[in-house]
Amino acid sequence: MKAKVLPLLLGVVLLTATSGCLVAPVTELNDALTRNRVLSEQSRAQLVEIENIKAHNRDVEDRLVRSEQQLATLEQKASLDRQQIARYERERDVLYAQSNAIAEDRQENHRVEISATAPDAQMVGSANTTPNVY
Repeated sequence: MKAKVLPLLLGVVLLTATSGCLVAPVTELNDALTRNRVLSEQSRAQLVEIENIKAHNRDVEDRLVRSEQQLATLEQKASLDRQQIARYERERDVLYAQSNAIAEDRQENHRVEISATAPDAQMVGSANTTPNVY
């Protein structure tokens, strides 16, 4: 009988010694539950914030893509505008040269007409610097 009582007695002693570790006071349990609720709420709030940040990130990326497309379109238009300006400048230069040639022809024709009507008249800027003497 001693052999059966000894293990039972050891079990009661161990149970009594460890019973403080097995059962927590109610206040500690309530504190742990409160901390758990707070942490759970914080976790949910952070998940919502993460989703909002992801949505904002997608919006910013979409705006960036649109801006890059607009920039490419504007650069293409600017290139076409530069080409058009270069064509206008070449055309202007050609027209300027043509107008100068026409003006020179008119001056030459005017000199010829004056020299034909008044052979003794000396033209301003002509090579003949000595007066005609008869």
